Amino acid sequence: MRQVMLMMMVALTAGCAKEPLAPEQPRPEPVPATEKMELNKSVKFGSSTFRLDIDKDGYNDLLFGYMLVGDASLKVDRYQLITVSPLTVAMPINASEEVALLEKSQPIPMQQNTGFEWYNASSTVLFEKIVSNTAAPLFRGPLTGSTRKYLPLQVFRQGKVYNGWVEISADPEQLTVNIHSAGISKLPDRAIKAGE
Repeated sequence: MRQVMLMMMVALTAGCAKEPLAPEQPRPEPVPATEKMELNKSVKFGSSTFRLDIDKDGYNDLLFGYMLVGDASLKVDRYQLITVSPLTVAMPINASEEVALLEKSQPIPMQQNTGFEWYNASSTVLFEKIVSNTAAPLFRGPLTGSTRKYLPLQVFRQGKVYNGWVEISADPEQLTVNIHSAGISKLPDRAIKAGE
């Protein structure tokens, strides 16, 4: 009887042996939600403009260029860096007609709720250098520092909206803007983060 019990215990013990756990398989990298492109372009006053086709459909989505505006009554010249969008692209513009510029990783929502509204067919001044005969140059606009900022935008394509961004910096003293990179959402109607 003891032998039967011993055999039963051995059989039960052998049947309860634990299998070693298989090593966890690495998870596949998530597909980036944004298609990015390196641009590394500079636009200087007096040179040609830069046209960006962010969604690669053969049409210009943004134009960066300079305008010289002379004000005879105030005896000043305004060197303005402007960006222009067509009907198919919107930028967030506020009541003062300034564009929102973001820091890296800030969200680009589908609907603006921070005093800015999405406007298509827009033109806005990113910075201006005001030169007079009587005072030192004055710099104004949302892009007066040399740090990199992100210009959010929305592209309208086949009834859908794609959020995107353009990474820019400027040297207002030298009247130069640098367009570093750009990105556009691969999926429509989705919020994305600037620079990601």
